[in-house]
Amino acid sequence: LNDAGGPATIRSSFGAVTAADIKGDLTVENGNGSIDAQDIQGTADLSNSFAPIKFRNIARRLICTGRNSSVTGIKVGDGAKVTTSFGNVDLRDVGGPAEVENANGRIVVRGIRGPATLKTSFGELDAAGIAGNALVSNSNGAIKLDDVSGSAEVRGSFGAVNLSNIHRGARVVTGNSNVTANDVGGETYLRTTFGLVRATQIGGPLNVENSNGGINASGVNGGVTARASFGAVMLDGVKGSVEVENQNGAVEAKNVAPKSPGGSCNRIAVRTSFGPIRVYLRPDASYSVDARTSFGRVNSQLPVTVSGSVGNGALTGKIGSGECELRLVNGNSSIEILKEAR
Repeated sequence: LNDAGGPATIRSSFGAVTAADIKGDLTVENGNGSIDAQDIQGTADLSNSFAPIKFRNIARRLICTGRNSSVTGIKVGDGAKVTTSFGNVDLRDVGGPAEVENANGRIVVRGIRGPATLKTSFGELDAAGIAGNALVSNSNGAIKLDDVSGSAEVRGSFGAVNLSNIHRGARVVTGNSNVTANDVGGETYLRTTFGLVRATQIGGPLNVENSNGGINASGVNGGVTARASFGAVMLDGVKGSVEVENQNGAVEAKNVAPKSPGGSCNRIAVRTSFGPIRVYLRPDASYSVDARTSFGRVNSQLPVTVSGSVGNGALTGKIGSGECELRLVNGNSSIEILKEAR
């Protein structure tokens, strides 16, 4: 059907449907045959099963429903809603919000000028260029999210999660997955199991929970709260307080700002076992020190004014005037307070 002067409705099965240059709304229902819709000046409502759906240049809203169908399209003037299963979705250049749900296929999304809600399983989810908040879910595939103007909320399992250039905060809850977050503009929460967490250039506080993997964080413009087991926790460049609990791994913290921009002290509190604790402090640092371990030693490169009893496994006193709190507890390894290179 070409060059129709008004709204058009097409119903078919076991054959291809092609519609182009429709000067109004278009409705297509097909089964076992492909759909190809182009240059629709109104809303497009496309429904199909067991065959692909393609579209291009929909002036208003797109509604696309597939069953065992792939969906491929570009340039929608208003919002888009796509639902399918057992087929890949490739959606680009949408002038409003986008909602995509795929049961067992890959999702690729680019250029959404509004919020996006994306859900799939058993396929990769790759989205970029979202001018709003992103709500993303993938049960058994990798998630890649880039260039989101709002915040990002991500849920997944059994697939790596990669976030980059998220202008506001991010929240990730996954399992059995590596998580990487880079250049997040606000408060960030990352939770996983059996994977490594990497966080860089975080514009607000960072909270990380990892049951059976390590944590690496750098360039955090706020405090860090980290809980881990069976992996090392490495922190470099934190502008707020540090609180780390690790059960069976090393902990290292360096380039931690002693005070916040408002002048309040940034507390450092670290607890672990079966791995060393290493904390690097500036030569002019001012901390009240409480460091103790069992089956290990406490060493400090910075002078400490000691109060109370002194032993190889305990150190209590002050570095400088002792303004801020430094509390280090280890179960079965050493504690080292080291001088940070300037």
